[in-house]
Amino acid sequence: MKQYEMSMEPEQIQDAAGTIAARKYSELVTAGHITGTGTAATDRRTTTDKNGVPHVLPFSVDGQKIRIVCPYCGKLHTYDRTGGQYAGQYKARCVWLTPLAIRHGLYIETA
Repeated sequence: MKQYEMSMEPEQIQDAAGTIAARKYSELVTAGHITGTGTAATDRRTTTDKNGVPHVLPFSVDGQKIRIVCPYCGKLHTYDRTGGQYAGQYKARCVWLTPLAIRHGLYIETA
């Protein structure tokens, strides 16, 4: 994964994810599912389980990459899609920002 893809500002998504993913992201913004920009974006589809682990729905999944709005820092993060699968536990990309990100990580949902 390239360093610049780890945390992107919302306006950079088209360059990193392509036109289709950018359109899907903008549709989620227009529908009110994703609010804010920059380091303060929130995906309202994210929930937290009883253990404090955020469960995140990706806004873009392609052959190799999964893209989410990070529940910890509000930036866009890109994860590699291992073996075509993506649901499961992940380490947060912004672990240097908060002890919660280190302790809980996040869980990426399929739907």
